[in-house]
Amino acid sequence: MLELLAEDLGDRNVDREDALAQVALAKGEVDRLTHLATDLLDLSRLDAETPLRAEPTELTEVARAVSAEFAQRARERDVEIRVVTPRGPCWGHADPGAVARTLRILLDNALRFAPAGTAILVIPAYHGDYATVEVADEGVGVSPEDAERIFERFQRGRRSGGEGGFGLGLAIGRELAERQGGRLELRSTPGARGARFRLSLPIEPEGGAVV
Repeated sequence: MLELLAEDLGDRNVDREDALAQVALAKGEVDRLTHLATDLLDLSRLDAETPLRAEPTELTEVARAVSAEFAQRARERDVEIRVVTPRGPCWGHADPGAVARTLRILLDNALRFAPAGTAILVIPAYHGDYATVEVADEGVGVSPEDAERIFERFQRGRRSGGEGGFGLGLAIGRELAERQGGRLELRSTPGARGARFRLSLPIEPEGGAVV
């Protein structure tokens, strides 16, 4: 695309609309390669067992910060990202960077499939002995036969169509969760619309009272 664009720019009669289309296509491919490079770097760190931090992490704050990163992309797709604020702070014992990386993976996936005019919900809460963040969309959802397969490296759901990535994000997210003593799982119920993923992390007992 860049070679074609360079040729067009050398022509005195440049087709502006065609040139802009070529730029958009090239940018899309650069974004895909950026995602792949980031995923492969994360995998190399996981395989090298690079230590993660373990500290009090307020999950609502992380959820808001990561959601803000996706605000522009959400507006472009006419999708709302809504952080459902709990009654009080939601403290987990985790690596803030790993939590943010996992939420980026979940929001990136949700935005690929959420229909225009719908909302993606980001829900920090407590469940039993875990502090959790759920990300729920109203897209095509995940078929029951793919419920575990999508967490394997280089595997994509059958409903992903042309919107899927490289099949690495959810595998990375699950491994990051497990390295922190938590888990990442699909919580969608059969027949329900969309997909709902839950990141569970150990509660930080000194972070605040459970609500």
